Amino acid sequence: MSPKFSLVSAVYNVEPYLQEFFESLVDQSIGFSGIDVVLVDDGSTDGSLAACRRFAQLHSNVTVLTQPNQGQGAARNAGIEIASGEWVTFVDPDDVLDQAYFEQIAAVIAREDAHDCEFFAGHTIMWHEAAGTRVDNHPNAFRFMIGDSITDLETQPNFIHGQAPLSFFRLERIRRHELSFDDRLRTRFEDGKFVAEYLLTLDRPLVGLAAGAHYHYRRRADGSSSVQGASSDERTYATVARFGYLPLVREAVRTNGRVPRWLQTLIVYDLLWLTKVEAAEHAASRATSTAVLEQFLLDVAETMANVEQETVLGFDLMHFDPEIKWALAHGFDAAAVSPIYADAADDARGLVRLRYRYRGDRPSELVRIQRTIVHPRHATERRVVLFGREFFTERVLWVSAHDVIRIDLDGRTRPIFSFESPGSLFKLRNDAIIALRRRRINRTPKKFRVESSATRLVARSIRDGLRRIRHALRKRSLSDTLVSLELRAPWNRRRFYDAWALMDREWDANDSAEEFYRWLRVEHPEINAWFVVSRDTTTWSRLKDDGFRLVPYGSRRYRILMLMASELISSHADAPIVSPFGTRYGPPRWRFTFLQHGVIKGDLSNWLNPKPIDTFVASTPDEYGALTGVGPYRYSTREVRLTGLPRFDALKRRSEALLESEIRNLLIAPTWRKYLSRPLDVRSQRHQRVDGFMQSEFARAWTALLHDPALHEFAESRKLGIVFLPHPNLSEYISEFDLPEVISTKSYEADDVQDLVTRSAALITDYSSIAFNFAFLGRPTLYFQFDEARYWNEHTERRGYFDYREHGFGPVIASPTEAAGGLASMFEGPLAHRFADRIERAFPFRDGRNSERVYDAVIDAGRPLTFTQSTQPFRPDTSG
Repeated sequence: MSPKFSLVSAVYNVEPYLQEFFESLVDQSIGFSGIDVVLVDDGSTDGSLAACRRFAQLHSNVTVLTQPNQGQGAARNAGIEIASGEWVTFVDPDDVLDQAYFEQIAAVIAREDAHDCEFFAGHTIMWHEAAGTRVDNHPNAFRFMIGDSITDLETQPNFIHGQAPLSFFRLERIRRHELSFDDRLRTRFEDGKFVAEYLLTLDRPLVGLAAGAHYHYRRRADGSSSVQGASSDERTYATVARFGYLPLVREAVRTNGRVPRWLQTLIVYDLLWLTKVEAAEHAASRATSTAVLEQFLLDVAETMANVEQETVLGFDLMHFDPEIKWALAHGFDAAAVSPIYADAADDARGLVRLRYRYRGDRPSELVRIQRTIVHPRHATERRVVLFGREFFTERVLWVSAHDVIRIDLDGRTRPIFSFESPGSLFKLRNDAIIALRRRRINRTPKKFRVESSATRLVARSIRDGLRRIRHALRKRSLSDTLVSLELRAPWNRRRFYDAWALMDREWDANDSAEEFYRWLRVEHPEINAWFVVSRDTTTWSRLKDDGFRLVPYGSRRYRILMLMASELISSHADAPIVSPFGTRYGPPRWRFTFLQHGVIKGDLSNWLNPKPIDTFVASTPDEYGALTGVGPYRYSTREVRLTGLPRFDALKRRSEALLESEIRNLLIAPTWRKYLSRPLDVRSQRHQRVDGFMQSEFARAWTALLHDPALHEFAESRKLGIVFLPHPNLSEYISEFDLPEVISTKSYEADDVQDLVTRSAALITDYSSIAFNFAFLGRPTLYFQFDEARYWNEHTERRGYFDYREHGFGPVIASPTEAAGGLASMFEGPLAHRFADRIERAFPFRDGRNSERVYDAVIDAGRPLTFTQSTQPFRPDTSG
């Protein structure tokens, strides 16, 4: 008699996870011996095969196959050949199953209304290994809120299921239709294609969902799974559309005359994920050749020609940024224009922000206020490039909010909306319920907690959720009551109302905010300014001794300050600074001035565009133009002001205080590389040491430079001492560089970096922004870029307006042997004059008045405009 279930698992280098996987199989409540298990080792190079064989020796129902590495699909296909169960599933060996997993699936299969259903699926529990949590928050979790169900995908296309490890297929149907996993899809959509091909063979695409069949999907702490790395793998873009989406679309059109909505939804889901990652990281553009990307986009265009735009724009399985959905829906149109959205307001200046997207040529634009044609006070355009191609342009306008606004695009008046893509009511309703269900899935030794009834599970989850919410509300209520009382206290209002809150980082200062505070204290003592930093730091003691009015970061006094302040001014824009309380107290009262930590030279738009910046400090005309002009940024002349960094004022003073004989160092400051960063150790939460670090290209290149005799001879001829300032991640490897005695080592943590800069005549770095500090002081930089292609493919910073060869403050070299010649060219000869001219042009302000200009910008940001002013063309004044 054939077993009811077969489990096929493709095994490849998963030895650390196999013990937990095997335990979850043996502990199945329906009995393990009745499950046909086929383990297919796909050429593992660790101890996986041996572990599988040991397991098979203990259990007669386990078969082990082995083959040279051919990919997960080929391994699963080999397992299908010898599987013997009525139903087959493809569990991944780094995941684990609840004790009642097969029992819950069997119960749904046995339901009376499941007679015509030939496809069943379990319930994903996300297992975040690094955090040690298991949470029911997978995007498709809402499907299980009604408990077990038999769902027709024709009527519920957003119930789509594309995960083969959680799916149960009738083995006879797989063999009859000669279905197999496409082993060309090695990185992505292999499961989705197999599931879709199986569903297309059915008369009705019915899915039986077992709410109590918990499948614990492991998100590896080291990020080593194929799914986690797929977005930066060129094979994804070479195969996923050509061998994944297109065959499914063509087969559906051939057999049904159309692509069913459930299949459209499945493909769109996968494409939206790829597009989301590309928008955030440009993973495809970095890792993939132009030819492969061009073919990928051609295949996607053919796919999308068979997908209704409503499927993309109305996608509600999970949240994706509306602009990502618009890019996918319209990115292959010759021309398209989105609705107009009013999404921000500048109450102080009486302005409102409008934006819309377009493909092709920009539409003719006419703005009317009070029936008068006006020019936008500020305007910019943001070009959105995805997969190496410009997908659309976003037009951003700041116009007067004094009266009714009307905008005509291409001669047609367009309505203005206040929000975008609210999502379906069904999904919103279920999201609210899911919020109550999300909780850690506890584990007892060797077994997972099992709920015998889906009804009891839902009831208990809602009950537990409401209990936690009530507890949180009681706790928050007391806290908020205290805050409310303190906000009303006259002494707090006198102390903090309309105050200016300044800070650099939560734990440190010595940056532009500290310098600006010092300037305010002298030049504008009438300003009620406070400086924020953590109390348990050396910075707190230093600033307190210097007479700063301090507020401890995170304290109750800090909360009062932040709720009453009118200005927040910081050199950083991380969430703990710009959003310390989230949405708990509603929108802040303060305007945010971003002083910046340095000069932007690359494309940081993905990080900066969402920031709530009211005044954005720029230091060079090129930087100002990149932020306000046509490009990747959403900012305009409304926010960005060319003032220079207050920190540069301090740098200038310190430099002028030195004698020429005290500026006698050659500073060497390498940055870091992503490929050298090992993942966090789950137990210690620290980055693991890189084995063989000194054999890496990075270490060998810098070692050769630091030991280069020609470099030492040059430094000696110029009477320059050599100072090595390694990136903090290099600190544990310093001894391995075996530095010559003539080189002294400094650190970012223990030494005053500004002092090192002011005492150095030149800099050698690869990509460090410290070069702008040297340029501000009129000193050159040698750029040692030995791994340029790899750096730009992997670094979080993308190429921007600044080209090192065209705009750099010194020569670019690729070999240590070029260092001495490059250094000489910076100090003498025609190249020295060229670099000096670049340095001179880079900074229009070297007058020590950057803090004054920042103050004027902050005041101007809060100065109301008259109606006439807010409707006139705006021209930025960059003269200083």
